[in-house]
Amino acid sequence: MATTARITTRIPKTLDAKLRRRSKLQGKPASDLVRDALTSYLDSDSEAPLVYRVNGKEIAAQRGSALEAFMKAGFVGTGRNLPPDLSTNKKYMEGFGLGRNKRSR
Repeated sequence: MATTARITTRIPKTLDAKLRRRSKLQGKPASDLVRDALTSYLDSDSEAPLVYRVNGKEIAAQRGSALEAFMKAGFVGTGRNLPPDLSTNKKYMEGFGLGRNKRSR
């Protein structure tokens, strides 16, 4: 058997109750469930960027970024009948932030 290390952590009582319930249901020690969950989490390549496909293009978002949140909410790529270069073409920004009376026509 491989050598093991012991760690100690504090968890909320509600999480402890869930862990104990699952342990009893599966007939496995709580430490085995925690070890399995931790292994699964750490082996999932959780630091890799998330890659989304929008309008045929792949977009990478770092975990925890605003882009990730917008992608999960479905806000990216949802515009209809908009120019494909809306976010990069400066002509669309002309007058942006100015009152209606100050925009050039």
